[in-house]
Amino acid sequence: RLNARLKALEEEAQVMKQAFLESMEERKKLINDIYQLFQVIHHHLHSRNQATAEKSSDGVMIINFHENERTGTGLSQVLCQDSNPSLVNRRATMVSLEEPFSNR
Repeated sequence: RLNARLKALEEEAQVMKQAFLESMEERKKLINDIYQLFQVIHHHLHSRNQATAEKSSDGVMIINFHENERTGTGLSQVLCQDSNPSLVNRRATMVSLEEPFSNR
């Protein structure tokens, strides 16, 4: 009986290992996709900043920061609104981690 149970556990461990490896491969692909999207965003913002930058008569670079058309706020206002966004993320993570375990 113990041998049968051990064999079942080994098979289950093998299935879990395969699922883990597949999820890691999927995670790797998603991270690569996200990285590529950030590269596109970075390139777009860099191009846009170059297009909006102007040189004054004395050679000083002047950059025109555009306001968000929907809310009327610029980047500096958005960044100042939430001085520590990691606190919100940590709390959200803790809640999401606690929910699955509360069913036990």
